Amino acid sequence: MISIVKFKVLENKMIHFNFSDNTEKTIDFSPFIGEDKLSKPFSNPEYFSKVELYEHGRGIYWPNDYNFCPDFLRKYQPAEIANIIVKKLFPYYYEKSSLYLIRPGLIIHFWVLFQLQLVSSNKN
Repeated sequence: MISIVKFKVLENKMIHFNFSDNTEKTIDFSPFIGEDKLSKPFSNPEYFSKVELYEHGRGIYWPNDYNFCPDFLRKYQPAEIANIIVKKLFPYYYEKSSLYLIRPGLIIHFWVLFQLQLVSSNKN
């Protein structure tokens, strides 16, 4: 199990992490900040810096209970990287898509479409 060994809050809503597998990563949390009640407070740098570490490094959290687990943080890739992956793996769907910014979770959607295409082409 991955855990967070230490972290440091940086400028511009970024946090640098050291994980138990000896990897380091800096994550920009701007994409997670919206207009909703839960994430809007993070637009205030003072509030953003109130992040704490759960016991045994099992995640980070803020006073309003907004939290992230270490597995997600360790594996998280920004949307730009997800776009590159989707473009390489599924060029047909990438070109046909009206999405200009593909979030990492949508890779699953493209994978399912790809699998459905394979199944339907094998039936013919």
